[in-house]
Amino acid sequence: MKLISKLHLIILINIFLFFLSCQKRAQYSIVPFIAFESFQIIQSDTISYPQGLLKFSVTDGDGDIGLNPNDTIPPHDYDMYSVFYKKHNGVFAIIITPAPVAARIPYLTPIGTNKELKADVEVTIPLPLNDGKDDTIYFSTYIFDRAMHKSNTITTPEFILKK
Repeated sequence: MKLISKLHLIILINIFLFFLSCQKRAQYSIVPFIAFESFQIIQSDTISYPQGLLKFSVTDGDGDIGLNPNDTIPPHDYDMYSVFYKKHNGVFAIIITPAPVAARIPYLTPIGTNKELKADVEVTIPLPLNDGKDDTIYFSTYIFDRAMHKSNTITTPEFILKK
């Protein structure tokens, strides 16, 4: 009877391991997908220009998100770009900036053979300088992975940039 019990136990363990190994992993596209989480203006007396903290989530099938500190040669010098809009007479228009508003996402690639990535990201971004009055603005943002796949675009709610 003990031999049958051990045999049944071994069979049950093997069945359990088989079903455990058959669980499907999340399958994300190799094109990154981002989702807006939050945005807040950073208030500080030590910062000479306005900044904000953007939080978003990202999924990517091959996990090639973010840049190493030594990645400085275009097109891998920046991987996040934002376009700002300012309300004037009740209508929003693009704020033309002298250079693209760009930022860098830290290197996020998972270790191991499964590179699928789901992560929350926080990035400090420069805000356009206002013209001496309180301005209602919002911005849209997109990212590139290291293979230069462009993500979808997310948009912040409207906020007031104080003078």
